[in-house]
Amino acid sequence: MIARRFSWFLFFMFAAFVFGASYIVQAQVNLLRNADFEDATDAPWSMWVEDTNAAATKSLDKTEKLTGNQSLLINITKAGGDKRIELHQNPFALKNGQKMTYAFWAKTEKGVTRPANMISNLREAPWTSYGSQAIVITDSWTEFSVPVTITANVEKAGIYVELKDKILGKTWLDRFRFYEGSYIKENLTVPSAVNSYRKIAATWSAIKSDL
Repeated sequence: MIARRFSWFLFFMFAAFVFGASYIVQAQVNLLRNADFEDATDAPWSMWVEDTNAAATKSLDKTEKLTGNQSLLINITKAGGDKRIELHQNPFALKNGQKMTYAFWAKTEKGVTRPANMISNLREAPWTSYGSQAIVITDSWTEFSVPVTITANVEKAGIYVELKDKILGKTWLDRFRFYEGSYIKENLTVPSAVNSYRKIAATWSAIKSDL
């Protein structure tokens, strides 16, 4: 009798685990394409520079990455009039009342702090906002997230990151997510600049001792 009860207990625990894991996977179906920038190009991402006097480039970069082999680098090389530089992906067909999560990781060059905004909205007039958050990107890989609530049946929802052109320099972005449901933290190993420096220093010390 005890053995039978224990068997049923294990069965229900296993079923609960499978159901829970299935729910998490379903909740994290990422609508974004090329979300980790591992494709040969950065398509379908697009960049818009508001000020024609400013200059910025976007490119795949292998020197900095959170996951995989590369990230997306936005490099602002010429300042404008404190206007917007935006990285976009759209359109998405979504339904009234859908609760979404928009999240991504970013970092700057060493010692640089960059205010920015992350936004989900309707990508045509009247440009309805479904969720936005002011953020500050630093020189350490950090994840940012914002809840998104769709307020109408739409065919052209989108997400974007908004930088300002007055701060020159590089910003790396990686691991974008846009999925239905509440925010779910991922178990990722975050690269550490400090650890990398220590490894380089230790290697150089070992080389010198052999000379």
